[in-house]
Amino acid sequence: MAFQWKLNLSQIGLDVVRTDRALVFYENQANQAKLWDVLAVYAWMDKDIGYVQGMTDICSPMVILLENEADAFWCFERAMRRLHITNPCMLHQQRENFKCTTNSIGVQSQLSTLAQIVKTVDPKLHQHLEELDGGEYLFALRMLMVLFRIELSFVDALYLWKVRSSNFFSHYCLVDRRKYCKIVCPGVWCN
Repeated sequence: MAFQWKLNLSQIGLDVVRTDRALVFYENQANQAKLWDVLAVYAWMDKDIGYVQGMTDICSPMVILLENEADAFWCFERAMRRLHITNPCMLHQQRENFKCTTNSIGVQSQLSTLAQIVKTVDPKLHQHLEELDGGEYLFALRMLMVLFRIELSFVDALYLWKVRSSNFFSHYCLVDRRKYCKIVCPGVWCN
């Protein structure tokens, strides 16, 4: 256990310096150290998952927005725990994205569901992707893994996360889940 945690520390160090490099906030080494500290403690506490690449992208906004390192840690810990809870509007338990085995990647079921949704909603697009050998939708792996944190700007990702966590989606997905989810959040948060 301690050996795996030490390996995680090395990976955290590599990832921290690559995270949000364009933001002035991380030009300060102390701010990079905050991100490293939060992730190192989380990796120690969550022995099931530990640390995997992509967590820096989810944790970074919390370190930036919350001055207190302990607050950032508990916010990240809660976010990871919430991602573990099956939400009525979530396609899959998002925390499972970070689990990998020799046979599969955690996000694999989301990729399969995304493929089925595109096949249903836009069969021509699905066929085109099949012809390009993109039918497994691996191009969407990173988007689903880190909740669009890299593909969108920092601010846009925060807006998306806020909408995702609001009761607005939960209410509508419970009231008319099939119709609303196919239109608004296909393949990402609704099942």
